[in-house]
Amino acid sequence: MSVFSVSCATQRIAIRDYSEQMRILENGFPEIYDLYRQGTIVLDDVYRFEKDGELVRFRVLYHYR
Repeated sequence: MSVFSVSCATQRIAIRDYSEQMRILENGFPEIYDLYRQGTIVLDDVYRFEKDGELVRFRVLYHYR
């Protein structure tokens, strides 16, 4: 008898659409959104992580000016 372990990998998807990035920031990361609008930070990347086709989380990468 064999036992197979099925692992479902999490998929990282880069969000390149500016409007979608702003919607994600405004709704999910209001403090980062405010810093961005004030010009305090520079947005580097926004990622959506999915597992089995369902949203797991977002990740926002930024740096201060």
